[in-house]
Amino acid sequence: MTTLPPEFLSVISSFSRHFTKPSWGNALVLLCGALLTTGSRTVCNCLRAVGYRAANYYKYHRFLSRARWSGIDLGGSLLRLLIHTFCQPGQALVIALDETIERRWGRRIAKRGIYRDAVRSSEKHKVFVSGLRWLVAALVLPLPWLKGKKWALPFFSALCPSKGYFTEGRGSGVTKKLTDYILATMSCLARWLRGLDRKVYLVGDGAYFVFDLLKKGHEEQLHWIVRGRMDALLYHFPSPKKPGTPGVQAKVGKPLLKMNKRLTDKRVKWQEVTFAEWYGEANKKMYYSTGKSIWYKGRHYRLPVQWVLLKDPEGKAKPTLLITTCLDIEPKQIILNFVARWQIEVTFAEVRRHLGIETQRQWSDLAIERTTPLLMGLFSVCCLLAKELHATGQLKVQATAWYAKKHITFSDVLLAVRRRCWQERERSIFRQKTDLKHYRLKLAYLWDDFWTAAA
Repeated sequence: MTTLPPEFLSVISSFSRHFTKPSWGNALVLLCGALLTTGSRTVCNCLRAVGYRAANYYKYHRFLSRARWSGIDLGGSLLRLLIHTFCQPGQALVIALDETIERRWGRRIAKRGIYRDAVRSSEKHKVFVSGLRWLVAALVLPLPWLKGKKWALPFFSALCPSKGYFTEGRGSGVTKKLTDYILATMSCLARWLRGLDRKVYLVGDGAYFVFDLLKKGHEEQLHWIVRGRMDALLYHFPSPKKPGTPGVQAKVGKPLLKMNKRLTDKRVKWQEVTFAEWYGEANKKMYYSTGKSIWYKGRHYRLPVQWVLLKDPEGKAKPTLLITTCLDIEPKQIILNFVARWQIEVTFAEVRRHLGIETQRQWSDLAIERTTPLLMGLFSVCCLLAKELHATGQLKVQATAWYAKKHITFSDVLLAVRRRCWQERERSIFRQKTDLKHYRLKLAYLWDDFWTAAA
């Protein structure tokens, strides 16, 4: 069976405390198999990749469907390990939250629903697919082998069934909305990040522009940056009450000019800013207007927010309103953090292409709820392992004759990790069979070509 290199075990061993001794051995085998296999990520394929031929293969299926371990605890450990490995002291954390649909069919999948596919849909044409909806939290940060770019590293995934799952009597009896799952995720984040003395920014799209989410984040010191509605009802801060004036202090001031009207109002002052990278475009020029106001929703619902209104002077991009609960952040940094959220969509595409998301074949509810988060977290684990390879010069750009690639992509990271695992296996074979030592130099070139082609 394939053994993991020593430098990899030093990173992966930080998760061992969440498993029993038998489960930890099974976890290492499945992890190695998930890294090496190139087809669908079924348990059988993972075992074939590591050369497992024993009869008690069922224990690896039971690792997903019966073993006692917590995916939430693993997510917290992975987040802390990512921060300790890649973040500088005092660096602000940018966490992107988004949903993705795992396209799955099967009558035995209880939490399957019909959802709108955001990747294939457009404004005029909507595509609905059958599958599982996952809420994914990913840490967005630059990596040592990237030149000025950022990746989104997933560390936590939660299955969010549709409303029909609860109305049909298959749930616990209490209907849960997507907002409830987001609030629960925020509670986990607040518990994991407590005591780190870092600013935390949660970045989401328009679906996260919910008063309860922003209010919860304000209470837990988790600052949201979301896309707001252009017709959002915002108010000026109230003027201080003059002494001797009858009545109580006003909670809010006058209503703020609506954002859709602010776009054409000549009294609004716009500032110009140029972004080095803007959704694939280089040196993009944009105009923005900013201010601070109160989001007021009744007697006991008021929240101070900072808003940034963006518009494209060329008219290609639609005007965008960004709202955050952090009042002391620079407007340009708000825009940069929001634009970095797009990296989570790139991560979704990478895990589908290289890590076998949507190729699993589990039907047990517990196995389904565990397999996809493990494959999502495998993306981040590969980046942790690649840091050791980058330090020794083993992480390189794999270019082809018809495509001149300039930057390291996740396929290069996965290839380097696989090559290192196969090298460790080859060394273990030669240590066991001394009569093959004199062939080692002759086979080195052939092994190298084989590793590159197979990875």
